[in-house]
Amino acid sequence: MGNRHDQSILSVLTQRAGAPRLPLQDVIAIYTDTQGVVWIGANGGGLGMWRNGKMSRWGVRDGLFDNEIFGFVEGEKDRLWMSCSNGFFWVSRADLFQSAAGKLAKITSTPYTPLEGTRSQLGTPGVQPAGSRTADGRLWFSSTASLLA
Repeated sequence: MGNRHDQSILSVLTQRAGAPRLPLQDVIAIYTDTQGVVWIGANGGGLGMWRNGKMSRWGVRDGLFDNEIFGFVEGEKDRLWMSCSNGFFWVSRADLFQSAAGKLAKITSTPYTPLEGTRSQLGTPGVQPAGSRTADGRLWFSSTASLLA
């Protein structure tokens, strides 16, 4: 999955013990939220979360909207917004925490659908940060067609 630098020691992060999946590879986005949770986006490998010394991971089969995550923005109501190859979506952080604890079988992703109805608003790979939240609470995202606000 990757390496972590802590007190002059570089260590390899791995999936929690007993998990059937391979470690997250081809990481393209890393974001630390205001509570210190590290969110990891992978190129085709879905979403990873490093919290309290444990790695958790989700993909489309777990309810994630897309497996290619380009970036993150914290939204209102404890929502974690993500930019991806299919556009933009959010997942409740509380649901992700419940899922990581084994208390929720499947998460729910809520995609952003532009009012104009076109699906041309896709996330932009390789742009960091992929989005931002302004002081007034508005979210901004880089897209392949324009800048969304």
